[in-house]
Amino acid sequence: MVNKQIGLIFVVTIVFSLSFISQSMIAEGTDAWSLEEIIDYAGDNLILSLAEDDNYLYMGDWHPNFYVVDKTDWSLEESINISIIDTSPIHALHTDDNYVYLGTTDTYIHIIDKSDWSIIETINISGRSDSIDSDNDYLYTSLLVNGVEIIDKTDWSIIETLDLNLEPDERVRSVRVDDNYLYAGATITDGIGGGLFIIDKTDWSIIETIDVFNVRDIDIVDNYLYVGTEDSNTYIIDKTDWSLEEIVEYGTDTIRAVHVDNDYLYMGSIDDNTYVVDKTDWSLEETIDYADDLITDIVADDNYLYIGSYDTNTYVVNKFVERTPIERGIDAISDFFNNLPKVVYFVSSPTLYITLVVFTLVFSVLVAYLTKKYLFGILSMLFLIFVFTRIDWLPSWMGLISIVILSYIIYTRIGVDK
Repeated sequence: MVNKQIGLIFVVTIVFSLSFISQSMIAEGTDAWSLEEIIDYAGDNLILSLAEDDNYLYMGDWHPNFYVVDKTDWSLEESINISIIDTSPIHALHTDDNYVYLGTTDTYIHIIDKSDWSIIETINISGRSDSIDSDNDYLYTSLLVNGVEIIDKTDWSIIETLDLNLEPDERVRSVRVDDNYLYAGATITDGIGGGLFIIDKTDWSIIETIDVFNVRDIDIVDNYLYVGTEDSNTYIIDKTDWSLEEIVEYGTDTIRAVHVDNDYLYMGSIDDNTYVVDKTDWSLEETIDYADDLITDIVADDNYLYIGSYDTNTYVVNKFVERTPIERGIDAISDFFNNLPKVVYFVSSPTLYITLVVFTLVFSVLVAYLTKKYLFGILSMLFLIFVFTRIDWLPSWMGLISIVILSYIIYTRIGVDK
């Protein structure tokens, strides 16, 4: 009985030790909406557009430079100045599995191959590109004064130019696409006008025009459209019947960028602020005011919010997701295994480095002593080295299951009468 109690204490100690280490590894910068990083590779150039994928953050600026930032450490992976072929600002960025698309004010879209960051194609479109989106078959771009253009991704040919019957002073500012429809948002240069155009992808016909005036940006999640406008509001529209679900009225000036995830609506304004809105009741969760000038674009992943600004910086902000204490504990241990770099020298604190080494040695000696098997001690040491040096193909669930199994073996063997 005593042996089993000792074993239980040992198992609990292991779990708490790993939890402590994992928390110490991820504690910095995980407060709700805290500033993780300021990316300032653009120097004095205005950041105009952003895009992101699993590995990289992409930024386009005024002069025109295209930046590729590694999301693991915020280092600059690549920087390309396209002024040799196009001197106009990069107002639109979009990415898919293979390419990054750069839309400029000088009627071009440049296509960059993500395998080597080379420009493989330059498409001369019929107007200025302020917004780009894509599906499996086509690339869609706004043309500012000339509607929307559709490009075949197999050969980069223009297959359709859509005339939205705009007034002379109306401008197409944003395009988004889902499985069935193409959405185009327009503004008017003076006064109230523009609107949201719903276009059927089967025949490119306009099936609906919604009187949401002066549209600057659109995002789509599930059955709703989120439409940022120049009247400082964001309109939520139900896609099932095109009805107005809600008007979100935070901000004091034009909402230039909108982005939506499962929990929040993010509204970037030219009043220099980003407004975080809880989708459950449309209440204001947070006002992010790190930028010193108007917000130009917003993108996000599971962990971070990326905010581009006229102040030449891109701000990386930690996202907040409501979790129970149990979920936070599971996430902490999971993040420990997933986020460890591939070699031990990642530890910036000498104290933590010594802690890991001592923990590995003590753990291995205890395993060997308690199980009376040197092999178990050696295997446990190899396992911990394996974990701390983070071999690429070790998934988090394998590490967690291994700890549970190893702890169970130790516990049960301690309780066995010798």
